[in-house]
Amino acid sequence: QLHMVVLGCLAIAHGSQSIGFLAVLQAYVAIASGLGWLDDLSESEAFGSAKLFHCTLASATLLAGVPLLTHRLPLGPFAHGLSLFGHTAYFVAVLLIASRWYPSSKGFLGSYVGRQMLFFMSLVGAFLLGRGKNMRGLQPTAYVFTVLFLVEKELETKWNHWAMKCIIVFFMLHHLYSNSTYVMGMFEPLTVPLRS
Repeated sequence: QLHMVVLGCLAIAHGSQSIGFLAVLQAYVAIASGLGWLDDLSESEAFGSAKLFHCTLASATLLAGVPLLTHRLPLGPFAHGLSLFGHTAYFVAVLLIASRWYPSSKGFLGSYVGRQMLFFMSLVGAFLLGRGKNMRGLQPTAYVFTVLFLVEKELETKWNHWAMKCIIVFFMLHHLYSNSTYVMGMFEPLTVPLRS
């Protein structure tokens, strides 16, 4: 954790986005390991269900910390790291959790319907926060992951017409390609309010 503090101070002192990115990466790893990601020996695969959930919580923690830190620190050097490890990594993890292939467990979020609700509530939250709190990277992220969610659900269907599936997936991905401003807007840094 000392590395994170030193990198954060260097990023602010030099106004370096590269050092700020590394500081955010250190914070992400520290949060995930604090949640037990590195210590979880119950699963043999590198990104098992518990580890993926820890990554989701680490990204959500970074994203929730942004409004708290904007009044105390200049977030400019950290903006790109926060956008990648914050909302983008969060939606990658939630998309994987919402998959049919994610193992079910007990509780509401362990069920398939609960995981779909988590994804849907995340989308609604991203659209509303992106609009209301002027966090401009959230709305394009929600848009892109809505299309990716639809592609994933299309691949989940037990429909044996693979040629038709390929055509549908092609047109969905072509839609993202044609609207590349949304894809690039997903990686836009979070809007940082000016200090007065």
